[in-house]
Amino acid sequence: MITGACFRKDGIFAALGESSGKLKVLDIPRKQYTRDHTKHKRELHGLAFASEGTILGSAGDDRNVIFYDYAMNEIVRVFENYHKDNIRTLSAFPNDGNLFLTGSHDFMMKMIDLRESDQRRTGY
Repeated sequence: MITGACFRKDGIFAALGESSGKLKVLDIPRKQYTRDHTKHKRELHGLAFASEGTILGSAGDDRNVIFYDYAMNEIVRVFENYHKDNIRTLSAFPNDGNLFLTGSHDFMMKMIDLRESDQRRTGY
C-alpha cells in the first residue's frame, strides 16, 4: 500500500513510499521504476526531493530519516531515531538543496542541514 508520495520539481520523477518501508522512484516519462530501496523497516510517510541536485529524503514510522543520491543509487546520510515518535512529514527547503524539515507525532519539528556533520537534537 502506498503511504507517501512526492514529485521532483520538474515532474520527471516521483517517489513512492510503501507501508512495508520500501521506497520506489518512478521515471514518469518511461513509466518504469528506476530505484528501489528497503532501508526503512516500517511505513514511509515523508518523502522529499531536494530543490537542487540529486538528493531524495525519506522518513517514517521507524523514526529514521534517510537521504539517497538517486542518480548514483546510494545512501548518503542516515539519521537513526531522529524523533521520539513516528515521523509523518519531510519537506525540502525551496532554495537550498541541503535543508530539510521533519515533523513527528512527538510534537516536534526539526531542521536538517546536510552540510553539517553534527545535527543537533533540538526541535521547534
